[in-house]
Amino acid sequence: MKKIWLALAGMILAFSASAAQFTDGKQYITLDKPVAGEPQVLEFFSFYCPHCYQFEEVLHVSDNVKKKLPEGTKMTKYHVEFLGPLGKDLTQAVGGCDCTGCRR
Repeated sequence: MKKIWLALAGMILAFSASAAQFTDGKQYITLDKPVAGEPQVLEFFSFYCPHCYQFEEVLHVSDNVKKKLPEGTKMTKYHVEFLGPLGKDLTQAVGGCDCTGCRR
């Protein structure tokens, strides 16, 4: 019976809590003019990251996101070099592929 009352009290406290109101200039700022230029999406990945592999090769997250982007939105992938012993070399290899156009 104590567990039921404790759960009930927890639910009442959870529902009575409310989110704080955000104010302009304190928690965020409103831009006077919109950001110029085309919208772009940046994706950061590592060849050593198993989650990045799952997102790309198994779940095809990049392809699904690209399909849902507005027309003209540029999507750029960047390799991060802080994972694994060859991170810097792999980043240079990816950069070389970008320059020669051999990257898909």
